[in-house]
Parts: sequence; C-alpha cells; structure tokens
Amino acid sequence: MFGFSLRGEHPGLALKTRAEVERKLGKPSRYIQKTINELADEADYPWGIAGYNQSRLNFLILRFQTTPRDYQEAFGLLNLPHPTPPFVAVGGDGTRQLFWRARTYGTEYTCCENLAIQDIWISIDWKEMHLLILDLDDPETWLDQQCTMYVQRAGLALPYNHRASSRDGGFIKHGISNGSSFQGFGSHPEL
Repeated sequence: MFGFSLRGEHPGLALKTRAEVERKLGKPSRYIQKTINELADEADYPWGIAGYNQSRLNFLILRFQTTPRDYQEAFGLLNLPHPTPPFVAVGGDGTRQLFWRARTYGTEYTCCENLAIQDIWISIDWKEMHLLILDLDDPETWLDQQCTMYVQRAGLALPYNHRASSRDGGFIKHGISNGSSFQGFGSHPEL
C-alpha cells in the first residue's frame, strides 16, 4: 500500500487542494512549478509524484517498490476496485502497455463516490502507474461523469469554457444552476 487512498479518504484526495493533500501525505521532498506546456506542478515523494493544476491534485505517478503480479494487484495498492479489462497496446518488440481511457479506447474507469479518472496507464516495465485524474486545462473534453466528479470533489461550478456553457447558457445539464450551486442530477440515475 502507498499509505493513502483515492477512495477512502472521505471523500478522497482526488481534486483536493494542495494544502488538503499535504495534510494527509506530508510535505514533498521537492516541488517543481509547471511551465506553460506541462500538465501540472509536481511534488516529489518517495512513492512517486503528486501533480497539481490550479492548486488541485489532478495526477499521480506511483512507483511500485515491487512489480505487481497483474493490474488487479496494482489497483489494489491504491485501494481501488478492480477495473474492467484495459486496452492493451503491444509494441513491435512484444512489450505491452495497459490503458484505461474513455475517449480513445472506451475503457473508462469509474468507481467510488463518482471517481471518474480520465486516464490510467501502467508503464511497459510495470514500474509505474500513471493516473490523470482530470485534465483541468481542457474541460471541453470532460465526460458527464467527470463533470460530476469535478463539482462534487472540488466543490466548484464547472469552468466557464466547459462545453455545456456554450450549449445552454449555463450548466443545467450537469445539475448546476447559474454556474454556482450544485442541485442534483435529475434524469441521470447512473450518477
């Protein structure tokens, strides 16, 4: 185990502020601010990297101390339920990389209080697991479950440049009125 969980921390560390995350994980050994073309600021820990965009935890890179037997064990290290089978990319040399990504491969990963992780992949050498919780710089591509996760976990209204804002003048589709308060999901029983 890594000493923390994405699902069991009431309601979890995903999309929480840097201060909230550091209260649970402690201070990093090093902190690097992102440049324009990078995904997030990076906080180095002995177990891997926590990434922050807009001061919110939006990605993790976990370094396995021992190689997991399979992807189910890898997910178990984070106290996450076993996923559906991944998309498997096979390199010319026969190496395999596993992906869970809704947009490209149709292998999304959702669980636990609306945790809808955007991208997960396990490195070819099985030494790391990468979790992009949500690309906060590109809300136009968020799926409905990711919008729900953002509103519930971050406690914020959807960003102004989210795709719903241009369609209906607000965020009614996702249960947000006037871009400011969460009101429920009506006809979306799966949420």
